[in-house]
Amino acid sequence: MTRPLNLLITTLILSLSFVFTQAQEVETLVGNWYLQERFLIADENDDALLNKAELQHFNKEFAYYLYGRNYQLTDLNMDGKLSFNEMSQRIESEFSFRQQMERKEIRELKSQYPQLADPSIDFLKSNPQLVASLFSNLEWMYTHGNLMLALSEDFGWTKNNPEALLNLQRNLCWLATNPQIARKLYQDRETARQLPELLSWRADHKSFLRSNPFLNGNYMPAFWPGNIRINR
Repeated sequence: MTRPLNLLITTLILSLSFVFTQAQEVETLVGNWYLQERFLIADENDDALLNKAELQHFNKEFAYYLYGRNYQLTDLNMDGKLSFNEMSQRIESEFSFRQQMERKEIRELKSQYPQLADPSIDFLKSNPQLVASLFSNLEWMYTHGNLMLALSEDFGWTKNNPEALLNLQRNLCWLATNPQIARKLYQDRETARQLPELLSWRADHKSFLRSNPFLNGNYMPAFWPGNIRINR
């Protein structure tokens, strides 16, 4: 009995290890695509470099580089512009900064909306301006995964609250790591017309998803601070 039991345990461990490795590979694939693509859509003059004016078009996404001396610290060759390689060396710092800023935003929202400490779907739906803020907050989206998925999948509600819908589609990292929702959102052509700056993102993301049909879950990018996981 001992030998078959040991064999079963070993098989289970190997299977779990394989699944975990696959998940890591998928999260790396998705995360790398997101980082590269957001750089491309910001690079308006196609010189493979970003200046401050280009970053300002996506000031929520690139807030780290527009804060204090972070732009200068990232610009290693001091040419006044940021390359993808220069920014790649600051990814962990960037997303730690983003997490801190978003946690501050959540604290401020909780002071305005005490029910946010234990929110219900009905409470959120009755406060569309609040949801518009939450849809742009990656920290909240990850830590309240099921709740935010339920809201984002209620296309009747999002269509009746266009500000929330637009903020959802500007949350590029969340879209990249939630391909099932992205596929559905991209079917809405009217919203696409309201976000011309994201047309190339949508086109490239749809192409990426067609090339990787196995992407059917939600994923945590490896560069997001390690003290948080998606709450499904």
